[in-house]
Amino acid sequence: MAPGIEKCRFPECFGRQHRFGLCNKHRKWVERGYMTEDLKILKKVERPSYKGKLCRYEGCGRQPRRNWLCEKHSDLEKRRAQGIEPKPRYARDFGCVVCGRKGKISKGLCPKHHQQYRRGAIDLAGQPLRVQRRTYTSEDFCPVKNCRRKPRVRGWCQLHAEAKKKGIYDEKGKRLIPAIIKNRGKTCTSCDKPAYAKGLCRIHYWRLKTGYLGPAGFKNKGQPCSTCGKPAVCRTLCDQHYRRLLAKEVRRSSVSRDHNSSVGTRPPF
Repeated sequence: MAPGIEKCRFPECFGRQHRFGLCNKHRKWVERGYMTEDLKILKKVERPSYKGKLCRYEGCGRQPRRNWLCEKHSDLEKRRAQGIEPKPRYARDFGCVVCGRKGKISKGLCPKHHQQYRRGAIDLAGQPLRVQRRTYTSEDFCPVKNCRRKPRVRGWCQLHAEAKKKGIYDEKGKRLIPAIIKNRGKTCTSCDKPAYAKGLCRIHYWRLKTGYLGPAGFKNKGQPCSTCGKPAVCRTLCDQHYRRLLAKEVRRSSVSRDHNSSVGTRPPF
């Protein structure tokens, strides 16, 4: 009992005082003639036994709580006595007001449309209140040519949706501004083929990545892995240990990035 609140005068009762200094339960005992105001018991309280019984409503299999009615139908009778006729909202025999689907119905709506009602997209009658987000299937893709990403923003992928805001694409996915490619129109510095990346063609760019030493051959060709002895692929490591090294570098860079963002300082490089 909270401080400052007096408890019921009836012994072994810790309810809050109301009328006659008694709680609501023992106050009803006085009003019904089971007990006097001096706490003198006049007759035994009649309590019907509902054990093993069912609600008197037809088709209801719940245990009665009061007046041979379960809690649900007891509240239903109270509202009808007040002149309020409740609508069937949770019965399994009624379908959704929007799609007609039966099953679990809440406020006359199936789970799908009930979520839309909670978001404010529709009302209880199923009428739309605002434009809803589109649901995409596995066959929907971004409208940009050769883009196989899943749509996220109004039928566009996240990358091209931001580009569309900048005016790079039109509504049909056609590019309006030509792409800026650094190596377009240039030739490789080692041969006469078109440049692909870093001023090199595809072959010489691949050789640059794998450690080609020119006439002497590849840096890792014929060399054993510095860890296990298998043939080296890159950085004098085999394929397995080279992947592990890359994973460690990615992990370190992510940890340092999180630390710098939390501290609020930029990295020294």
